Amino acid sequence: MAGDQTFSGGRYFSYKRPPGYADAEAAIANTSQLFIDIWSVSAQTGVAFKSLLTGWQDNINSELYSETMLGHSEPIKKTKSIERIVSISLDVVAADETEAANNMRNVALLAKMQYPTGDRIKTGAGRRLQVRPGGDPVFKIRFANFLHDGKSMHTNGASAKEIGQLGYISNLQYEWDLDSGFHGTAEKDVSYVYPQLIKLNFDFHPFHEESPGWSYQGKTDQTGPGAYGTIFNRIGLPYSYSSTAAGFDEYNSGINDEERERSGRGLSNVTVNKVNQARVEGALQGDD
Repeated sequence: MAGDQTFSGGRYFSYKRPPGYADAEAAIANTSQLFIDIWSVSAQTGVAFKSLLTGWQDNINSELYSETMLGHSEPIKKTKSIERIVSISLDVVAADETEAANNMRNVALLAKMQYPTGDRIKTGAGRRLQVRPGGDPVFKIRFANFLHDGKSMHTNGASAKEIGQLGYISNLQYEWDLDSGFHGTAEKDVSYVYPQLIKLNFDFHPFHEESPGWSYQGKTDQTGPGAYGTIFNRIGLPYSYSSTAAGFDEYNSGINDEERERSGRGLSNVTVNKVNQARVEGALQGDD
């Protein structure tokens, strides 16, 4: 069942195949955890789709409001809210009838997960659903180092239920690709048809229990060079990266900054500034 497919280090995509059939696509998705894992917090069920991405757009929208000061003609802008919206598009492709049926079931379950959770109440006109407090659809999504809770750097082997980014889904859209054709089957004289290719799109709105931001460490009066430092509280936001590949290991500034980064508590401005300064100097000197 789709709701039972919560990744826990095992084989997420596993279908019965003919003898000698090698499903390289599923093997890569399982081994490298290259799939979009979606967990419904309210419905307590989840789905996953292999990451055959056709589009990924990340928007961070800052809403500002203006204040005008006496004697100053230019308005001062202050932050009212910051909203991140991730627009995701992917192809859900089937290798055979079994996978086509499973894909359609997963898409249907994702559509069901958009509805709230509540209690069925008897009324004079029949029954109605009374939404429970906290029953609105809330999700956790995990996709490699692109999307997770950001509390630490990306690691394989954890599911969306465990470390997925909390948030909301809107504008869910899916369509059958008619040119790709369909798979068909019959059970007890009932015919079923499943699309070969489903095009899936949705927007994801991340929500953090603790608002992301920079905080001061040490002295905060800014009285001189090195008197204070800042640290970002979500080291893996918006994306995780290899600290070695990004150059941070070589330029770590002291044990405190190094411990701070490796522990996942945040990214020090001191380390970032040293790395960026080294890159600028290297560019000016013509280094690769």
